[in-house]
Amino acid sequence: MGIFAGSASKDNQAELKAMFKLLVDHIAQASGANVKMEISQSFKNMDRHLGAGRYTIFLGPLHVTADAIEEGFEPVAKWDKPIYGLVVVTADKPYKTIADLKGTRMGIASRDTAAGPLCISALNKAGLRPDKDLAAVYEGKFQDVMVQQLSLNSLDAICTGPGPWRMMNEQEPGKYKIIGESIRVPGFALSIDKDLSNLEKKN
Repeated sequence: MGIFAGSASKDNQAELKAMFKLLVDHIAQASGANVKMEISQSFKNMDRHLGAGRYTIFLGPLHVTADAIEEGFEPVAKWDKPIYGLVVVTADKPYKTIADLKGTRMGIASRDTAAGPLCISALNKAGLRPDKDLAAVYEGKFQDVMVQQLSLNSLDAICTGPGPWRMMNEQEPGKYKIIGESIRVPGFALSIDKDLSNLEKKN
């Protein structure tokens, strides 16, 4: 079982393992399997291990769970409502895909928000790096400010969550359009390898 415990901090491995021991013991007891816990605070290491098929069970935050889903994992314990980022422009702009936004001014939900890391991931998958391929980037801690800047043409596009998008449509119907979205990830997810047999999944 792989657990991504966030960015490196003063927490040592012994403290982190103690935090997750009850969960791992419960999974082992319920499944009847020997579950070995491996904790990482390195995104690169965790991403590499997921790609190499090192884990059959994975627990991690949104942006890492998104990568896990693409590597063949399936969320089995999750919050019903998915979290995702939507790339929005005004309806009169010519942009049709996320890749079309190269060289534009873009507002991106803050990395402190649930949608922020998913927005960055969506840009990267479209071949765009915010620090190199965009003319300007506004990191929006306040979604209403970001929406206002888009409305005033101070930004060419924004990536935000479904909540602000719903509000934009209610306030100014037809003014905006979606040209892309990130992968949809459960707010909380314990994921398992899809290659496990149905019996193993039930256990």
